Amino acid sequence: GCQVDVQESPAPPPMAGGVQGGSERIITLSGDFGSVYAAFQMVLQHLAAAQPADPLLTTRPPGSVEAVVANIGQRRGFGAEDSGGTTTHISHVVVPFPDWINWQEKPSVVIEQVRDKLIDVTGVEVELTKQQNGPPSGKPINIEVHGTDLGLMQKVAQDIQQIIRNLPGLVDLSDDFDRSRPEIRVLIDRDKASRLGLRAQEIASTVRTAFNGSKVSNFRDGSDDYDIFVQLDENFRSNSRDLESLYIFAPSRQLVPLSEIAEITTGPAFGSIRHVDRERVITVSGNNREIPGPVLLAQVQSKLAEFPLPSGISLEYTGENENREESQAFLGKAFLIAILLIFLILVTQFNSVMLPFIIM
Repeated sequence: GCQVDVQESPAPPPMAGGVQGGSERIITLSGDFGSVYAAFQMVLQHLAAAQPADPLLTTRPPGSVEAVVANIGQRRGFGAEDSGGTTTHISHVVVPFPDWINWQEKPSVVIEQVRDKLIDVTGVEVELTKQQNGPPSGKPINIEVHGTDLGLMQKVAQDIQQIIRNLPGLVDLSDDFDRSRPEIRVLIDRDKASRLGLRAQEIASTVRTAFNGSKVSNFRDGSDDYDIFVQLDENFRSNSRDLESLYIFAPSRQLVPLSEIAEITTGPAFGSIRHVDRERVITVSGNNREIPGPVLLAQVQSKLAEFPLPSGISLEYTGENENREESQAFLGKAFLIAILLIFLILVTQFNSVMLPFIIM
């Protein structure tokens, strides 16, 4: 599937003369390349400038959108260009809006129209993060699934989403588990390898050289140096069967097929594994729409009250709820400290311990 994350960046600070700079919205697409590319093309078609003839923009006055800036295959933000490699499962569409005094329509209304058009698109999830006034905080619904077994944690996260998905006012429900890449695993049978005099390091080095290549020397032509790499021809390293038929040169001068000393399997790779306090965590999050966040959170907690958790799995409600609980705890302590200080001041003023109790 493909996930679409629509974010709103804070508006720039007021400029000279009291005119505030325009704001922008960022649509982030992530998933397998085919889904990302299809959704990328669809979003561009819908947001191609502010053309009134566009199906999405027929009710939108000209000038609502300043421009559309899009890229695919590259991360966005500081250091993205130096992060190394391409990211074909990621795409960004940036939609700048004009200064607020030139708004023909509020950016929030425009983005809601985009969201409504994308809701019915199969395999696409839309997440809208509204502009925050004040310090950043978590989402209204933020459920952390803690455990050690990633497969079991993933199942619990999916079950939670199925249970609360249809709650009224809950939108943008998703999790942060990265299922983006398949991988081929080579599990070496160390007993068989040792009987042939092979070490795991030697087997790994041979596989790496065959498929990724290894630098063996360099060639100098005048003042230019060229690296010399050894690697299998592309016709012999195109699929997992080529890996199984790869021969390993044993110390006994035998050529041993890799499939004889290792089990080769395929499966999903974990693009990233999040940890909180050294524990593995998958976070299920969502936003509220036309309902207060605390009210929606209470409904979610009520729905999950009877949810049976497997052994070794625990849930924790964080995000806005955690920030709110921390604020309430701080205010409670501050209130008690204030009362104590007032009491000490009154004791000092009246030189009596009983009179402050009478006054307070």
